[in-house]
Amino acid sequence: MFDIADLTIDGQYLIQGERGEWHYSGTTGRKYNFWRWAEGQTKRRVSLALSKIQVQRKVWQQVQALNLGSLEAFKGE
Repeated sequence: MFDIADLTIDGQYLIQGERGEWHYSGTTGRKYNFWRWAEGQTKRRVSLALSKIQVQRKVWQQVQALNLGSLEAFKGE
């Protein structure tokens, strides 16, 4: 179960049953709002509003940036 206190506007999230990486943009009433860029279109957004229970069940991971420099194959040794 995802802890809603961990949601940040700067984070990107994976949502079960939805494609792509989603950005959290805040709440409207009792809904938690997420968005992502439409596939193949950089000027159109797709929005998704989830209830608190849906966020706890479906949002399962914040996407972490991968530092390639820390991987052995990219150290140039």
